[in-house]
Amino acid sequence: MQESAALTSALRTLLASLPADSLAACITLWGGPPAYWYSPDASFLREVQVAHRRVVSNADCPHTYGSMMPNLSASDSVRPAGYVDPYRITVRHRPEVTADSSVVHMEVNQGTLNHDYTCVSRRDAGGRWMSTCLHTSDSISALPRAGSLATARATRYRPNAGVRA
Repeated sequence: MQESAALTSALRTLLASLPADSLAACITLWGGPPAYWYSPDASFLREVQVAHRRVVSNADCPHTYGSMMPNLSASDSVRPAGYVDPYRITVRHRPEVTADSSVVHMEVNQGTLNHDYTCVSRRDAGGRWMSTCLHTSDSISALPRAGSLATARATRYRPNAGVRA
C-alpha cells in the first residue's frame, strides 16, 4: 500500500510537470518476472489521472512515429500533418520505500527525445505523500530526419527545475 501511494504521488507530480498540452501520457511499470514491464490496471490509471492530460496504459498508447528503429511498413511510417507523438513514461524500477520516504527513477520519452527524472516522496504531518521530481538528464535515441544535432529539440538540464506537488 505504501509503495502504491508513494508511486501515485510521484507519477502525479511528474505528469503535472509536463507541458500543458493535450497529448496522452502512456505509463509502463517495472514489475519483475516473468515479463518485467507491465501496463498498469484501470484503477491505478484513475489514481494518477491529472486534470489536463489523458493517462493510459502503454498497451492503449496512441501511435508513435518518431522512433530509433526504422518502420518498414510504408503505410505506418508517414506522420500525419500536425501529429505530435504522445509521452511515454516508464517507471524504471520499483520505488524504494521506507516508513516516511520513497525514491523512484522514471523516464519520459516523446519520439526520440528521452528525459530522466528522480522523484522523491515524503509523508507530510497528515500522512499524505508529497513528491518532488528532479529532471536529471536528457538524451536522444536517433537524429531527426534533417540529420543534424542543431535541429534536435532537447531540453537543457536545469538543476533547480524540480517540480513539487
